[in-house]
Amino acid sequence: MKNKNLLTLVLLVCFDTFCGFAQEHTFYHYGLEDGLSQITVRSLLKDSNGFLWLGTQDGLNRFDGTSFKVYKNRKNDSLSISGNFINALVEDNKGNIWIGTNDNGISIYDSGTNTFKSTDINSGYCGSLSKSENGTIVATAPNKGIILFDTNSYGSNPKIISDIRGEKLQFNTSFIENETLYVSTQDGRLFLSRNVLDANILFEEIPLKNKPFGTINTLFVKKQGIWLGTSNGLFRYDTITKTHKKIPLESSIEGNQNLYVSSIDVQNNRFYIGTFGGLFIANEFNPNTQKFKDIITFKGEQNQTNALTANRVYDTYTDGDLLLIGTNKLDVVTLKPPVFQNVNTLSSITLNNAFILSFAKNKNYVFVGTRKGINCIDSKNEVSYITQENTNQALAFNVIRAMAIDHNNYLWVATIKGVSVIDLNNFDPNMPKILSTFHDTNNPESLSSDATRGVFVDHNGSVWIMTYGGGINRFTGNLKTGTFTFKHYKTYTNLNSISSDFTYNMSQDRDLNYWITSEDGLNKLRFEDANYQNPKFTNYFNTKNDTTSISSNTTLHTWHDENQTLWVATQDGFNRFNSENQTFRRYGKAEGLTNTFVYSITEDLDNNLWLTTNGGLFRFNKNTEQFTNYDQGDGLQSSEFNLGAHLYNTDDNTIYVGGVNGFNIFNPRKVSELDRAGNLSFTSIRIKDKEINPLTNPEILKETITKAKEIVLNHTDFPCYINFSDLDLRPNKNNQFAYSLNDNQWNELRNSREIPLLSLPKGLHTLKIQGKSRNEVWDKPSLSLRIKVIPPWYQSNTAYLFYILVGLGLVYLFFSFEPATAIGRTRKQAIART
Repeated sequence: MKNKNLLTLVLLVCFDTFCGFAQEHTFYHYGLEDGLSQITVRSLLKDSNGFLWLGTQDGLNRFDGTSFKVYKNRKNDSLSISGNFINALVEDNKGNIWIGTNDNGISIYDSGTNTFKSTDINSGYCGSLSKSENGTIVATAPNKGIILFDTNSYGSNPKIISDIRGEKLQFNTSFIENETLYVSTQDGRLFLSRNVLDANILFEEIPLKNKPFGTINTLFVKKQGIWLGTSNGLFRYDTITKTHKKIPLESSIEGNQNLYVSSIDVQNNRFYIGTFGGLFIANEFNPNTQKFKDIITFKGEQNQTNALTANRVYDTYTDGDLLLIGTNKLDVVTLKPPVFQNVNTLSSITLNNAFILSFAKNKNYVFVGTRKGINCIDSKNEVSYITQENTNQALAFNVIRAMAIDHNNYLWVATIKGVSVIDLNNFDPNMPKILSTFHDTNNPESLSSDATRGVFVDHNGSVWIMTYGGGINRFTGNLKTGTFTFKHYKTYTNLNSISSDFTYNMSQDRDLNYWITSEDGLNKLRFEDANYQNPKFTNYFNTKNDTTSISSNTTLHTWHDENQTLWVATQDGFNRFNSENQTFRRYGKAEGLTNTFVYSITEDLDNNLWLTTNGGLFRFNKNTEQFTNYDQGDGLQSSEFNLGAHLYNTDDNTIYVGGVNGFNIFNPRKVSELDRAGNLSFTSIRIKDKEINPLTNPEILKETITKAKEIVLNHTDFPCYINFSDLDLRPNKNNQFAYSLNDNQWNELRNSREIPLLSLPKGLHTLKIQGKSRNEVWDKPSLSLRIKVIPPWYQSNTAYLFYILVGLGLVYLFFSFEPATAIGRTRKQAIART
């Protein structure tokens, strides 16, 4: 999606001993930069073809999930829309869109021709449009009255009701439920008609005592309640008790006094209430208590990005698990939690820095290491920060490269300038107990280097520190007495040593071997005797021209899977180690790993491996050896991740991965929800950059391209551009497309949704388009279009027939002339002899 802003809001908080973060819903915003004609979105409609229509103050917009097509009035063009200021939209039973404008009456979009027609109401204000089951369109126009159109009349000869029992009224909104028409007036009166389909329509007034509403802006009828959105708040009229009551939305009395309610939408007993003071999502109204079970509020704050675009909400539309909001942009939010939850400096769980380098977790906190200290997130989603600045420099440094919790409940923190140890027993993040240690040139048992990169706690509970330049360190001191001593393992000239002093990560297998990644090779460390005595190192290097050696000497991370197979992440490839023959199986671009800079490896409950890279997140199926890639289009924080920023939560099978713009939390078993087949449809056809429709070019199209099965092109109608869409309104989607001509090979389109036809030979051709998600072809028939190309006259079949006839005539004349000539010669010869 173009220019999207990622915003998150907490809608539902539910925790179970820190099994995961609160549900967050990600907001996306479409504005002028994305192609919207004007930012004030006053009305929304999704039509039966799958297009989203947006009425703005300057143009009608059709959105296919990727791009906007704008319709505006063009002077002297009777096929254009009548006006640009759009108030209301409704679709009739034939798939046409009726448009109520601010100054130019009512216009109809003909879905069969992709053109517009003005109705007999071609001037003035139209405030609302409704449709009955039989297709009757009902409009309200304050200066004209209630206007009823028979769908078959196509906007002609409407029935206009300007008064009720002789009283002239200013009608401003309508609603139809079970063939009962409800209409309201600008002065707060409400009427209904139960015989709207009859020739003689009768109205009765619903008595609203005191009428404290001001103007009734919108109506919604549900069971025994008539909901009134007014300029003075939300009201409900009970059809049983014949009483009305104001329903509070804001928590404060002041907030409800003059709350302008502009729209009401109800789906599955959930109310979406748009106001000029924000959006309210209200659940499970109880008619006995006259209250909702709960109300969630979204506000637009000028200086806060974690909010709606603006407080003014004009309209809402729910489409499955998507909520579309018409405000001072088109806001789109997923009603279900995103597959990849984002946590960063803008999320409700607010980090102090978005560059994520490490994680650690216990039952009370998730610890997030950043460039600005440690973010401690508790079970209530409250974040505390441990930094040098707020610990009186007790923390060794703010850049947190790695963390691990030892067997005594101490958090070991590796920074780029020393190591800190935080006591998690009776831990208070606002007053942490911190001990720090550093390299001391005068103490050979001190930390070998302050540039620490990794922390590992082995099966004995011993703590190991990986450094960048000082090899690896095993802690031999005593935290109770505050004594820090280390045993160093560095590179030596003899063969029995670590391959490089620049180390990153350590792991341990079931055979108690230690595996250490480094800048120059992979290392296995085994102690031949107890108590860490008699160490033995085995080094593994990349060997040129040996494809069974490790793919790169810069090894970054190791993982021992469920079967104790060792997997190695490197700067150039992913490797599986065969312990029997001491060789490696490499995986790179040729095997489907499109980015080979692999930072980390994690395994889920289904034994898939998850790899963080500089090209997004990869899932590796060990059985099929197939890679599947996920990137920012799927909702990831970025395509770039960081070394050390990974965590697997065994409590709930969630994986944490961090990078340059925050971190993601996801359940691997829910990732498949991202891949959903779209509904392919042609959206436009252009001939030499001029859009074609059936009315202006009937020789090419018999009906609009969205419905056409065939087009006819003259040989001069090239280049021809055919656009299509998957009509997938989800902001996060990773769909790809391919096309073929005449059932020849499929051509990849990448991210394009346009097929350029520069030329085609004469005759019949078939264009097919198919979609796929992550290289899995959709289980749907392909979208197809027949294309007939008419050649120039001299290449037509008639011309070729003419050529054949002329040729045959010449042959005939030739052979007719030849015998005559021969007879003449014979006669001359005979005369000469006599």
